[in-house]
Amino acid sequence: MRFAIIDADGVARRTGQCPEEHLVYQLFGEGERLVLSDGPPPSVDGRSVWNEEARGFERRPMTTPELDRFRAGCLAYVDEAAEAARLSILTPGAGQAIEYRLTEEEARRLLSADAPSFDAATYPMLAAELEARGSGALTPAVLAAEILAQVRATAQGLAGIKVLRRAAKVAIAEATTEAEIASACTIAWPSPNRG
Repeated sequence: MRFAIIDADGVARRTGQCPEEHLVYQLFGEGERLVLSDGPPPSVDGRSVWNEEARGFERRPMTTPELDRFRAGCLAYVDEAAEAARLSILTPGAGQAIEYRLTEEEARRLLSADAPSFDAATYPMLAAELEARGSGALTPAVLAAEILAQVRATAQGLAGIKVLRRAAKVAIAEATTEAEIASACTIAWPSPNRG
C-alpha cells in the first residue's frame, strides 16, 4: 500500500510503500499525518500538496525564487549539453584547436595563391598531413581543398548546435512557467557526424 507522511499544510515530507498491516509502524512527527494514495508517489521537494477532496497529491506552482533557480539550472544545462554536442564533432584540446586553425590558414593561403607552389617550410601543417598520409598521389592543392571542405562541414554542424542552443536559451529566458522552461530545456541535439 502506498502512503505519504504529510505536514500540517498537506505537503508531502516522506513517502513509502508497505503491506497494510505495517502502516501502524510508520513514525511521524507532531502535526504530521499519514495519508494513503492510489496514485503515483508524490515528490518530496516541498511542492506536492495533499488534496483531501481529490484524495491525491497536486503540485503547487513554483515560487518566483524557485522558478528563477530552476531557470538558471536549465540555462546552465543547455550550455553544458551544447558543449557536449560540439565535442561530438570536434576534437577536444586547446593544442588541437591551434593545429586545426593553422592547418586551415595554410590551406586557405595555398589555394588563394595565384600560382600555388608548395614549400614544406611555408606550409608546415600541410606538409605534416601529406607526410602522415604517405600518399604520393595526393597533391597539396587537393589536400587543401579537402581540409576546407571539412572546415565548412564542421562549421555547418556547429551552426546547427548554435541555433538549438540560442533558441532554447531565449525560450527559457522568456518562459513564465515551470512547464515552459522544462519544455524549452528538452532539445534534440544532432548526432555525431565523424569521418
